[in-house]
Amino acid sequence: MGSLRALLCLLPLYPGLAAAAPSCPQNVEISGGNFTLSHGWAPGSVLVYSCPLGRYPVPTSRLCLSSGRWQTPRSSPVAKAVCKPVRCPAPVAFENGMYTPRLGSHPVGGNLSFQCEDGFVLRGSPVRQCRPNGMWDGETAMCDNGAGHCPSPGIPVGSVRTGSRFGLGDKVNYRCSSNLVLTGSAERECQDSGVWSGTEPICRQPYSYDFPEDVAPALGTSLSHLLGSTNPTQKKKESVGRKIQIQRSGHLNLYLLLDASQSVKEEDFRIFKESAILMVDRIFSFEINVSVAIITFASKPKIIMSVLDDNSRDGTEVIYRLENINYRDHENGTGTNIYKALHSVYIMMNNQMQRLGMSTSAWKEIRHAIILLTDGKSNIGGSPKPAVDNIKEVLNINQRRSDYL
Repeated sequence: MGSLRALLCLLPLYPGLAAAAPSCPQNVEISGGNFTLSHGWAPGSVLVYSCPLGRYPVPTSRLCLSSGRWQTPRSSPVAKAVCKPVRCPAPVAFENGMYTPRLGSHPVGGNLSFQCEDGFVLRGSPVRQCRPNGMWDGETAMCDNGAGHCPSPGIPVGSVRTGSRFGLGDKVNYRCSSNLVLTGSAERECQDSGVWSGTEPICRQPYSYDFPEDVAPALGTSLSHLLGSTNPTQKKKESVGRKIQIQRSGHLNLYLLLDASQSVKEEDFRIFKESAILMVDRIFSFEINVSVAIITFASKPKIIMSVLDDNSRDGTEVIYRLENINYRDHENGTGTNIYKALHSVYIMMNNQMQRLGMSTSAWKEIRHAIILLTDGKSNIGGSPKPAVDNIKEVLNINQRRSDYL
């Protein structure tokens, strides 16, 4: 009987009889593309597919479950992964003119040509080409006769616009056709300055993305207009709806929030970093006092630099911190928690208010700008709105102080 007990005790230690750790199957190749694994074939590992330029993966990723099965993030069954050709959306409408060719969508390298009816002037690009990232090059074409207080806001490719009056106070609204995703302003208003509020909307395919060479100049240009009032010799040309008015003796807190969650690929995160570096380099070229905060986030935020740090006023140090951010810092946090990221900004603001004193001009005269670099797919933490409301409260944002945030 004693020998039997000894045998029973030894059985669990024998390698051949130990329970095998679960793992997911390795038959996950993608036709025409490649894939990477965050943690091998073990449960919790994220598989991310990639394709050559001009094609996109379906599905984009899979998650290895504890049961040893692969599943897409949305828990929907998928067939064998493939790389599909990228296509650009087609116009839904073009006012006071015509465009060719008329297709349901356009292949990479395809052109769209625009021309106006008599009495109308073409603004924007007369010819646009579909690029490998699923975006059209050039600018939105529109035909305008100059009759309104504001120029025609146009109808960006893939969008539907309601509202055809362009007088002072008139509004136009936009939505996207089919499965396209809208970025920019869904509603714009004609202002006293003769400029439309907000930013021009873009309707894009869910798989489309921006090239770094497009993002960086756009951010730099936005900053030039945003802070143009700091240079009294510069000609003022209105181009955006919101401005942060800062005098030379004033101070700006710039909060850079970079999404490093599972849905953001490492290449996309690199674009975020390059864009942020361009922005910092540009903003420190203005004759104003600036403090920069850097926060990366996934399921939880990580503060790389606070506006309370002395080095946050040193452009060289800020760029050094940005260059050395590690995308892998958040590899164990797969979710996208925009609420937590914004809440960390609120905590930072509150700490600075306590340090400077709520009633002092040193605190009340600081302007604040929050730049959120994300793919927009917040999936945990709830709505970011409560965090935004808290930020507005601590900054006492009201109609008279709307340009402080």
